[in-house]
Amino acid sequence: MKSPPWDLDMLVEVILLAGLILAISLIITSLVWQWILTGTFGVFPAIAAMNLLEYSIYTLRNATVEGMGPAALANSGIAVLLFTPFVRVLASVIFFGIREHNRIYTAFTGFVLVILGIVLFGL
Repeated sequence: MKSPPWDLDMLVEVILLAGLILAISLIITSLVWQWILTGTFGVFPAIAAMNLLEYSIYTLRNATVEGMGPAALANSGIAVLLFTPFVRVLASVIFFGIREHNRIYTAFTGFVLVILGIVLFGL
């Protein structure tokens, strides 16, 4: 029996839902962890004056060099949440280019991907 083909709506739904569930799980886990350690829910992730690439590198370095803690976990959740729309548009470009062979939609979606890349990564 053949598996049902993926359509764009299903692909987008899976990407957005997975990104949201992962981000919320990381952030809630960080809040619970912070509460267990200190008795407060305050986690203050550092996000000022950074683009997404700098923020992700900061988060990875913080998690690996200084040891994973509640703030690093919250930073990871925020980074996942910010990456989710980018991954969704990237998947659309691949879908339109490879599966649909639609050059116009691929070009338009590719343009949106470039704009997102400029905004999120400071390219």
